[in-house]
Amino acid sequence: MAQRGDKAAAKGEKNGFFRKMYSSIGSSSRQLGGGRRDKSHRSDSASSGGTTGSGYNQASPSDANGGIQNFVKHHSFNGHMPFSREEQSAAAKPGEPHPSLLSKRPSLIVPFSNQQQLANGAATNAPEGVQTYLDDFQAPISKSGVLIKQANHFKTWKKRLMVLKGHSLFYYVSGTGFRPIYLMAKSEADLSVWMSSLTSAAMPTTADRKMLLVTEPLESLFNTPALEDAVPYKRTFYFRQKVAFCMPRREDSGYASMELFELNEKRLTTLCDLNNYCDSFPMILDDPQLFVELLHVVGCYIFRPFAQLQSTTPGNIFVEEPSPEEVSMLENPMDKYSEYTTEEQLWGLLSACYDLLLKAIEHIDKLEKHVRKEFFPLRFIAQLVNLFKTPSFKERQVLKGVLHRLYYKLTQRRSAIRKEIANAFYEYIYETSNHYGVAELLEILGSIVNGFACPIKLEHVVLLEKALIPLHSTPAFISYHQQLAYCMIQYVSKDHSLFTPIVRGLLKYWPVGNSFKEVIFIVEFEEMLEHVLAESDFDAIAPKLARRLGQCMVSDQFQVAERAISCWSSPACLRIMNEYEKLGQGMFDVIKPFLQQAVSEHWNTLIQQKAQETYTVYYNMGYDSDEAVTTSSALVPEGKTLDSSAKTEESDPEEDANNNANASEANMSMAVRLSASNGVESLDVVLSDEEDEDDDETKPEAS
Repeated sequence: MAQRGDKAAAKGEKNGFFRKMYSSIGSSSRQLGGGRRDKSHRSDSASSGGTTGSGYNQASPSDANGGIQNFVKHHSFNGHMPFSREEQSAAAKPGEPHPSLLSKRPSLIVPFSNQQQLANGAATNAPEGVQTYLDDFQAPISKSGVLIKQANHFKTWKKRLMVLKGHSLFYYVSGTGFRPIYLMAKSEADLSVWMSSLTSAAMPTTADRKMLLVTEPLESLFNTPALEDAVPYKRTFYFRQKVAFCMPRREDSGYASMELFELNEKRLTTLCDLNNYCDSFPMILDDPQLFVELLHVVGCYIFRPFAQLQSTTPGNIFVEEPSPEEVSMLENPMDKYSEYTTEEQLWGLLSACYDLLLKAIEHIDKLEKHVRKEFFPLRFIAQLVNLFKTPSFKERQVLKGVLHRLYYKLTQRRSAIRKEIANAFYEYIYETSNHYGVAELLEILGSIVNGFACPIKLEHVVLLEKALIPLHSTPAFISYHQQLAYCMIQYVSKDHSLFTPIVRGLLKYWPVGNSFKEVIFIVEFEEMLEHVLAESDFDAIAPKLARRLGQCMVSDQFQVAERAISCWSSPACLRIMNEYEKLGQGMFDVIKPFLQQAVSEHWNTLIQQKAQETYTVYYNMGYDSDEAVTTSSALVPEGKTLDSSAKTEESDPEEDANNNANASEANMSMAVRLSASNGVESLDVVLSDEEDEDDDETKPEAS
């Protein structure tokens, strides 16, 4: 030990501080004139302190000028003696060697005492069998993470098996068993954190460790003091009690309507208080058991079944209406006399729970990285995505923000979230007709696709081909077409080769006979043309696509015809026809008969004029001969070729009125310039598909 002391003396001022502390403690221990206690006194000290065999010899209060008390007085944080002792009950025998204070096997152990009584200099005598909280470890230390053990040994902290007995912490040492720990706080904040952890760990839980074990009446949990009035290390204790009070229980079904209404009102008040506490004391969510219990209570409120929607088709004659008895059971009699109804109260509970869930998600960054996904298992993710089936629009909007933040914060569960979104699409396409939540999920997915790394992974392409493209075939396509078109454009902008499977899917699910849907399909195709970068993108689908658009140009529905002709004369289409002449010639040969038919036979004069203008553009590009354009021009009357709205001498007033009406109707038509790239409300941030490396996953691509 002398050699170790010599080496430590050469290390500088910091080690000199620890050497001074040990010499001071050793000198004070030699000044203690008392002997060992008898067994009865030792057992009393163990019952009040919560630790056994600490090896401390009690100092006399009159020995206040001793080395150890002077040292602590000048170096402790509050300036008082944090581990003062009662006077020894028996004096040491003459000639018997006094054991050193640090020669015992256990570390420095301080019995649990009352800080306020110690500050006033009064001795604390805890009742037998009752353990009070350890509130002060204010021995000085200049280096965190150091455990002071036998004699002058300094050993850094290692991973050991820890056991909590009462409020005393023990660690396991192979060969010797458990040894108690003396924790020395550098500040009041560290002391509060340690005491809070010990207090929380000592609270009993249920068998599944998801909720606090409640053995007292619920009314006592509701009356727990506010966290602002509690000492810092008890805030976690009271917070968990309030969470346990808000937990829905089986006994709730036995309450009458008014009693249940009043109980839920108390729970709503407590949930609002918990939201305020999370804002005032954000570090309270650092406790892992509290985090688990909070998510469990939130899940018990928000994860619930929804009524199955009945088909609204005219052929459905099996429409079940609830009986009067069922209606009366669901209603609160006081709703007829009060403006604050049960439905509003239930939404208040849901809203408070969603706020708590958002606060918990925002706190994920403060948790250990390797345990984050354990708080949000796969079952939780699946249930959260299934909540989008709710018929409540405002709840779906809240859910959209929750899932968006969860995907952004919890990188380890991004793959699972995408799979659950795809499963929701599969269920809607192939099993049910409930389209609630599809638009919101597509909006989230559009932000996710925008952050995909290039080249796109195979799993993302499978999601496109198996889930997103078939969504064009559903009856409720109109309700989410903007969000779906945005996803398609994002895919093509990331990888232009995906233009071919997307357009092939559009041709497969082309809505023949549904004019409004046809216009949307044409606009979506026109938006994707801007991202075509190679001739190979058009090779396989050019003939079928040209034929389909040609049929739309001669459609009797003038909006479809006008949109199709405008597509061929759009800047994106003209760029492709200019760059790839061989491909353009083949497509022009397909649409030429349809253009001529639209110029000569279409009933709408505006369509005839647009068709003539488009034909002239392609003629100027060299796609046709002089004879062809001359022949086509001869098919149209001279006046109509120049201006469809111009009046001639032979014009009929009624015909002019019809032409003007048709022109105004065309101008007022939807013309659905959806501009899908601007049709979706943008989210806060772009979500990338980069995921943290898991045990069973490969390293992700950098976005």
